[in-house]
Amino acid sequence: LLQRLSHALWALQRQDETIELLDRALALLPAGERSAQRAGLLSDKAKKRMLQGRFDRSIEDAREALEVARAVGDPASEARSLNALGVSMGGQGRFDQGVEALRESLAIARERELPWEEGTAWLNLADVLHIGGRTEEALAVVREGLASSPATPPRTTDWFRLAVSEFSHALGRWDEAEAAIPPRGRHGGSTLTYWCIIRITLALGRGDL
Repeated sequence: LLQRLSHALWALQRQDETIELLDRALALLPAGERSAQRAGLLSDKAKKRMLQGRFDRSIEDAREALEVARAVGDPASEARSLNALGVSMGGQGRFDQGVEALRESLAIARERELPWEEGTAWLNLADVLHIGGRTEEALAVVREGLASSPATPPRTTDWFRLAVSEFSHALGRWDEAEAAIPPRGRHGGSTLTYWCIIRITLALGRGDL
């Protein structure tokens, strides 16, 4: 219940309360216990720290979560931990290590048929490649992910298309960038923000103030 509540708080942008709630949930488990519950909570916490840009703490939680997940055979938590680890390493400038962790996360998610983890692995792998200056490769990765992830939720599919637009724009292919933008849809939150930023960037680039 605490873990579910933490997801609701995160959606409400109450980020620090989310972390506090996950810590409360972890404190309810026996000290040193290795279980799927601990792996799930730790991997959630690592992912949230990563999204906050608190990369040192995310790496610490991700490594602990990874150890527990592998010990108890929890592939979802293993993939999520590697995802957080990879993005956090990329955020610290350790791009090769970050890409390696994200590719491992993607391989687990695909092998074990975890569509949500697979979708975020494709996208985060592409992001780290882009931030590391490998934008052509990032574009190829996100296109491959879009083509090979038919079970991905609609929100994530639109995020793929927005990423195609972002990377195409960065490479100077503005017509391709505009063509990739999905329709407005019914999204909110970060997906809507991303959609707006992509459209704004293209409009400003073309002088449409």
